[in-house]
Amino acid sequence: MNSLKSILENKEINEKRLEKEAPDLYNGFMDMANHYYKEGSLNIKYKWLMSVTAAIATNVCIA
Repeated sequence: MNSLKSILENKEINEKRLEKEAPDLYNGFMDMANHYYKEGSLNIKYKWLMSVTAAIATNVCIA
């Protein structure tokens, strides 16, 4: 199992690579994520908690 530090480092490396190799895809994803996580019917804290719960429930690995 990876440490949180190595997972975050890999995430940053992969984000930079995606931004460089597919900027339209990267920008579209960032626009979608920013739209999703803006304040609305649910506050941002609950949206983040739901994201974490879904990732754990589906066994998603971000590394």
